[in-house]
Amino acid sequence: MRHPGAYTKYFRSIKYIIQRPDYLGLNPNVKDGIEFIREYKNIAVLVSITINKNGYLYLSSMYTIGNHKIQKRLKSGRLIPNP
Repeated sequence: MRHPGAYTKYFRSIKYIIQRPDYLGLNPNVKDGIEFIREYKNIAVLVSITINKNGYLYLSSMYTIGNHKIQKRLKSGRLIPNP
């Protein structure tokens, strides 16, 4: 696991992050990868969900992400604010 600290700290929040994201996006590096980002007190947590060929959803990644990266992804169109 590449980000065990974030997973351990925010695991119980996965459902909330997916249900109420501040930003939504598609991961261009992962086929059928959907990104959800939720901000908590100046810390943003990204949850990446992937859909496999059988239609099964799984958590492919979870980590904190800085505001600079969020702004860069918004500018490029990779992310959109959740209305």
